[in-house]
Amino acid sequence: MKNKIFSFLVVGLIAGVSFIGGVASNYTPDLDIVSKSQKAVEDFLAFPKTAEYKNVKYHEIRETLDHGMLGYVCGEVLIFTTQNSYSFKRFIVKTYLHQDGRNVVSIPLIDSDEKEFPNDDFNILWNKYCNS
Repeated sequence: MKNKIFSFLVVGLIAGVSFIGGVASNYTPDLDIVSKSQKAVEDFLAFPKTAEYKNVKYHEIRETLDHGMLGYVCGEVLIFTTQNSYSFKRFIVKTYLHQDGRNVVSIPLIDSDEKEFPNDDFNILWNKYCNS
């Protein structure tokens, strides 16, 4: 009887240590809000490995009711096209920083000549949230 209880305790200890070791080895800290926003922008580029950034800034807008922080990451990213031309384009990413440190980023808006998001609307957002 004592051997059976001892066996269960040993198996439980091994299972507990394995669980804690698995959680510890799989833990990856969340990127800071600017880096996470840059990764989101890279997901929308044709050549993400060539991304270069300049003038990237985080702008806090307001605190939410659950004590999180709403803000925008604004900057410029180098965009290559298939015609071997390149230029810096402005981008905006809406962000939410939870009180416990987790952060959420939205789909980035990239200033472009395409009709998905009109340039006038982009300029309104840029002037309102990024020029401060």
